[in-house]
Amino acid sequence: MDNKEYYKLLKLQYYKATKDKIKTIIDDDLNENMYNWLFIRHEIGKRYIEYLNNLGYDVKTQETAEIGKGLFDTIVRKYETTIISPYIEKIDSNRVFTYSLNLSTSYPTLMKYGKNMRIEDLASVPKYINTFLINNPYQRNDLFGLENLINKGEFNAIIGMYGQTGDNDKAKKLKILYQLSNKIRTHQFQLNYEKDKDYYYASLISNSKIKKYN
Repeated sequence: MDNKEYYKLLKLQYYKATKDKIKTIIDDDLNENMYNWLFIRHEIGKRYIEYLNNLGYDVKTQETAEIGKGLFDTIVRKYETTIISPYIEKIDSNRVFTYSLNLSTSYPTLMKYGKNMRIEDLASVPKYINTFLINNPYQRNDLFGLENLINKGEFNAIIGMYGQTGDNDKAKKLKILYQLSNKIRTHQFQLNYEKDKDYYYASLISNSKIKKYN
């Protein structure tokens, strides 16, 4: 997938948080304010992993798959975590799958898109994965179908929202978590929130006993 799409999503997320409009965002010419924002967001991501660890969830193993992040906003690059994303092609590793995760089908599927969003390749989710890690989704649609996945008990999910307490989109992001929690029919999930000085961390975590099918 063209990295321009990734940069566009980053720019949109930056604008939602700061209301600072920028005209362009390309790999070698970042707006200085946005570059600083990405650096701070990366540092918050490190603390978010600690926050999850304190809740009893280790996301540093290959059984967890981070979904849909790129070089600027992945939080698991240095760990053994599996990465599934069309935006991460510059990382050469057998734990990286440059696909999109499709949750609209009866069972999660990996899809690779070409020009005009035509499907070029399909693949199955590796059997060793039991948890999807979704951090600060770019759009509400990125979570489409996730409640059905959790309710079926075939995979667990950790959906996280984190940032600076003064972010303009904080309330909206927390509302998305709350609305998603209302769609989950199993009682085996946690809705958590924590504030650490200027940063906040929120998460919706399902912890069902996974049903695996051969």
